[in-house]
Amino acid sequence: MTLICDFLSMGLHISVSDRLVTYGDTGGVFEDKFNKTILCFTEDSILVVSFTGQAHVGGLPFDSWIASQLVNAKIDSRAVNAFGVYSGPRNCRTLVSRIVRSLRSEFLVNNVEIRISGYIFVRGMALPYFLRIKKIGLLKNIIFGKMDTWSLCRKGGFFISLSSGWAHVERRIVRNAIVKLQSGPPEGVSFEQFSVDVMVNMLREFAQKHDSIGGELMVLKNSLRDQKVEISYQNINGFSPISELNGLFSDIPATFIPWIITLSSCHQPSILRGGGFRARVYGFLIEVIGPAFLEKGIFAWSEMPRRRP
Repeated sequence: MTLICDFLSMGLHISVSDRLVTYGDTGGVFEDKFNKTILCFTEDSILVVSFTGQAHVGGLPFDSWIASQLVNAKIDSRAVNAFGVYSGPRNCRTLVSRIVRSLRSEFLVNNVEIRISGYIFVRGMALPYFLRIKKIGLLKNIIFGKMDTWSLCRKGGFFISLSSGWAHVERRIVRNAIVKLQSGPPEGVSFEQFSVDVMVNMLREFAQKHDSIGGELMVLKNSLRDQKVEISYQNINGFSPISELNGLFSDIPATFIPWIITLSSCHQPSILRGGGFRARVYGFLIEVIGPAFLEKGIFAWSEMPRRRP
């Protein structure tokens, strides 16, 4: 079962999740390129769209299905090229409406929770934003849970949310994390790094008690001050490269690049071996932290077709 943890303050957004889908009976990885988080850039927002509750829609990976709704076009997940030209949502309102409309019209989607978190820009100000959308059963009824993150964050505070009611399952773990964040970082440690460590350790504590939480973590940090979105991957026991793939270049450490959707493009999940990944979108630097770059910049793409269930 997926666990997604979101942290929001006036200048920092952290999203931590167990990235991979695993088999319930063996715990083995279903697909290395599966991803429960989509990074979206619109004219007025930088948002992370994540989900839990359903892995596939009629044989299509659920992350591919959501991305297709966001760009208003069917994305061929079997394509060799990871990058494509599409029409992403123009603003936050369009993004939300496309998701809601798709949930109501698709009868194969049921019992899902979609989370939208990040920042919207209003009159030069970056406002924390969080919206939870739930669809229960086959009905067209949608449940919305929008939080007043502005009131929580504007006086130096912060907002934390966990998916699927996990906060009520392990209240002690959540309470301890909140107390640590309120106490602030130790001397010599930045608040950003301290907050990331607290959120990652909180998810690790959950994983140690619940086998249903996957062992590989995706950590996304959006720093408005640095205008930088940093993405890294860790396993439950500490930092490690992503799960190994068989085939060519399998002995080279790998970096996973997630879904990235902009107004005019869509980058599908892909595996890059031999280095990290950097790109600029609307003035923001996206950096996927990976193994040290190889000499002379040697790298290799691994674009395997997405598997059907």
